[in-house]
Amino acid sequence: MYQKSFILSICCTLWSFCAFAQTPKGDVLIKNATVLTVTQGTLENTDILVEKGIIRRIGKDLSASSGVQVIDATGKYVMPGIIDAHSHVALDAVNEATSPITSEVKMADVVNPFDIGLYRALAGGVTISHAMHGSANAIGGENITLKHRYGTYNPEDLFMQDAPRTIKFALGENPTRVHGRGNNKQPRTRMGVEAVIRNGFKEAQQYQARWKAYEEARKVAGAKLPHLPTTNACRHWPIS
Repeated sequence: MYQKSFILSICCTLWSFCAFAQTPKGDVLIKNATVLTVTQGTLENTDILVEKGIIRRIGKDLSASSGVQVIDATGKYVMPGIIDAHSHVALDAVNEATSPITSEVKMADVVNPFDIGLYRALAGGVTISHAMHGSANAIGGENITLKHRYGTYNPEDLFMQDAPRTIKFALGENPTRVHGRGNNKQPRTRMGVEAVIRNGFKEAQQYQARWKAYEEARKVAGAKLPHLPTTNACRHWPIS
């Protein structure tokens, strides 16, 4: 427990600077730490130079320009930030439980940069979270990957723009509890969950085929045809 407390305390110190990387305050030199690299072993009595929130150098006897804060980490540990692969932190809402399929909703629309959970996550060394839709739906909404920062007013400052797009699927008991037992509609069983997902993909394939046929017909006609009417499949699976 003593070692863990040291790890968490130094993570808190380091990443509190990284959290404000959008400002000039992200410069710090950490001296004489035990660095847990994870991929390159453990480095004893090692320095870390952070400039503008980015680790620039790791080694011994490093120096920094004047004015950069120096932290003596003798007897303490530094480790990479922890990534939470399944999180609901900083979200004002988690489930859109009105339908078994709600893939049109986005968690990016409900990110709360003032959530105290961000501060607590950073204090525990968690620097990135995969903020996910809940499991009320067989197919839920689009998730968002967050780079933790505390003190910004703009939710988009937390978005990792290059992160892959992901979506939440739930194959367990929650869809059957919320919809089947809660609202007396499919899915009520696990086989019902599987059927909902299969039907959703079939509708998406049909909708995609209709768009393809429309585009081909427009080329032949040489003029703009009326737009296709919106369908449930269109609502569930928007083309982007």
